[in-house]
Formats: sequence, C-alpha cells, structure tokens
Amino acid sequence: MCDHCGCSSESTHTHLLIPVKGMNDEKCESKIETALNSLHGISHAHADSQQGVVAIALDAGGDLAAVKNTIKSLGFEA
Repeated sequence: MCDHCGCSSESTHTHLLIPVKGMNDEKCESKIETALNSLHGISHAHADSQQGVVAIALDAGGDLAAVKNTIKSLGFEA
C-alpha cells in the first residue's frame, strides 16, 4: 500500500507537492481539487490552503505542465 495515499503498491504514479499561492479557504481548495481531479493522468489531488500546497498523484500519462496551467487558469500562482 502506498504510504502517501493508500493506493496499491502496484500503482505507477508519482507523488508531487506543488506550491500554490492565493489559496485562502476551503472554497479555493475545492475549486483546485475539482479541476485537477478531472485531468487525464491525475489519480488524485488534494489542496491544502493552510500549507499552500497541492498534493497530486501523477500517473505515467500525466502532464505536470497541464497541472500547473490548470492551477494558473483558476487564478492561482503555481
């Protein structure tokens, strides 16, 4: 089992923490999580406004640039 997200050990994703500026509350977190979780190649995303980071599980087919562009398109800095 994955130490970070509880997924199976056979999973082939990479865990990343992306610093994000401009998140202030749960509404911001939800906005980012909804957008990122809809992207191809993202197993799951979790935003934490208190720490100012988004944790993602990026699959082999995922695109980190698309993740950052999505965050920026929502009005945040990544």
